[in-house]
This record gives sequence, structure tokens and C-alpha cells, in this order.
Amino acid sequence: MDLSMNFNIGAILLVPICTFIHELGHALFVKLFGGKVIQVEIGTGPVLFQIGSVAFKRMFFLGGFCIFEWPNGKKVSKFEEFLVFFGGVAMNALFIVILYFLRVHFHIKSDIIGHLNFINFFMIILCLVPFKLSIQNNRQIISDGKRIFELFSKNS
Repeated sequence: MDLSMNFNIGAILLVPICTFIHELGHALFVKLFGGKVIQVEIGTGPVLFQIGSVAFKRMFFLGGFCIFEWPNGKKVSKFEEFLVFFGGVAMNALFIVILYFLRVHFHIKSDIIGHLNFINFFMIILCLVPFKLSIQNNRQIISDGKRIFELFSKNS
């Protein structure tokens, strides 16, 4: 099996890990500011299985969502909202730093760490690009970058 085939298989297995880390970043800041995380979804399509409030979907290697709500009457500042939207990217960056530390400090020579770093870096770039897509069941995908752009574009 050649290197590109190993990378493709690895990517399909490692992307959900990076997505989970990303969505945990959003969830962490939601909880930190008093919000309620309803569900973290890994992938798209029908649910394959669910563990607590984390749902793994059929196409588990394609994106994720952190579904949350603020309690009634909770006023969230722009900075808090920014941190919620930026939290996923921040967690991906932190994960890269942790993986780098593990690789250097413990002299780990693993292609998996390199693949995880590449995927995390790619996710950071992709998530910061402002875009909006409409997908199945009239659900929209709005990137973190678009949400941050709209947050600071609003007249306040």
C-alpha cells in the first residue's frame, strides 16, 4: 500500500478526532459563559450512534456541529460570542501545540501525529474562511469565520 493510500485511510479515521476537538472548543466556551450544549454532532447524515450528547453520524468524516442555546434572558457580549465561535479554531491550534510537544519531548516518530497536525491546520484555515452553504433539509452551514465576520459587521 502506497503512502497516499495510507494518508487517505488515516484522514478518514483522523478527521473525526480533529472535528471532535474543534466542536469541544465551541462547547467549552458555551458552558464557560453559562450556555447549554444540546448536542455535538460529528459528521452529517443519519445518526449511527450516540454517546450522551455526542452524536456520530453516517458520514462521520464530513464536518460537525455544536448545537447550543443561551438561557432565557441571557445577554451575551460580542466578546463572549466571538470566543464561542473562535473556540473551535483555538482548540485545534492547542491540539497542534500539544502534539508538537509530545513529538519533541517524548521523541515520538509517528506519521499519525503529522497527519493530525496537517488536518488540524487545514481545519483552522477552512473554518476561518467566511462562507455559507445550504444543505439537506434547509439546514445551513455557516463557517466560524463567517459568524465572526457577521458578529463584528453588525451595527451596535
